Amino acid sequence: MASAVEKPKSANPISEASTKEDIESKVSQAKSTDSHDADDAGHSKSIFEGNGFTIIKKIGTGSYSKVKLAYSKNHKGMVAIKIVSKFQVPEEFLRKFLYNEIKVVRFLKHDNIIKYYQSIETSHRLYIIMQNAEHGSILDLIHKQKRIPESRACSIFNQIIAAVEYCHSQGVVHRDIKCENILFDSNYTVKLIDFGFAKSMNPVLKTAGEEKLEALIAQKSPSKAKKENSNLSETYCGSYAYASPEILRGVPYDPFASDIWAMGCVLYTMVHGRLPFDDRHLGKLIKQVQAPISFPTAVVTSTEFKICCRKIFVPAKDRVSIVDLKKDPWVMTKYLEYERVVIQRQSQSVK
Repeated sequence: MASAVEKPKSANPISEASTKEDIESKVSQAKSTDSHDADDAGHSKSIFEGNGFTIIKKIGTGSYSKVKLAYSKNHKGMVAIKIVSKFQVPEEFLRKFLYNEIKVVRFLKHDNIIKYYQSIETSHRLYIIMQNAEHGSILDLIHKQKRIPESRACSIFNQIIAAVEYCHSQGVVHRDIKCENILFDSNYTVKLIDFGFAKSMNPVLKTAGEEKLEALIAQKSPSKAKKENSNLSETYCGSYAYASPEILRGVPYDPFASDIWAMGCVLYTMVHGRLPFDDRHLGKLIKQVQAPISFPTAVVTSTEFKICCRKIFVPAKDRVSIVDLKKDPWVMTKYLEYERVVIQRQSQSVK
């Protein structure tokens, strides 16, 4: 049996300030209570104050980072600031992943990808300033509704397809697609976030900080400074529950195909309200992902939906491509069905 969808320990970037008065009130409260992070280099002003940010509160915590909600004078609105401490992460993370989010996201421009605004680097920390997604994640939505109706799930899935197809067209693989990493903005538009594990298969201009770090690592350990030239990935990324069979087997894998597997896990979870595979025991998980996908009888789903899932949950060589996934009958039909319902509701509200 697949494991239930667990609630995250901390919330995704969700803004509670929807009006000018709300923002001003929160900024005023934050100024009186916030003990700003002082820059480790010894500047008199904090990094936040010096760059026009007023921290409201902490809204998320990751393995090596935390996310804070802030008001930005420059952007005249709320933003999310991801803070990574360079001294609290393993060397491998520094070498492989620290600058990935900046290196990748700054070149990606798409309606369904979170907007990157700027980054600030000190000797001890890296700050990534991004668009704030006000309406939480797919995981939050599932917790509220238990399950998402097929037609709406299809509408959301179409936007996920659009985001991932764009990334792949730019030579970028995400490698950490999951319900927690797909948010909704103020208009409930899907926003793909967290490119920390992403990899660009094309040459990308490096940041100054990344060049310094690589030079330092090369001096300490030349063997670790070698670059990956293959189009296959060997690094395990993401969560077990969303990992493809080839990742779990620990063999070099096609990251493009593995992204599609993870998308399928998100789709299945939206419709059924639970993950497709039980990740509590690795041995059992490996057997499950290699067997034909099963569907719980407690939730009635269409035949077309099941066929779509079966195209995804297969070995990498047989897995549907992102281009063919767009053309899947369920993806096309249910999306149009949801759009018709939305249009009808809008027209009725106008009347």
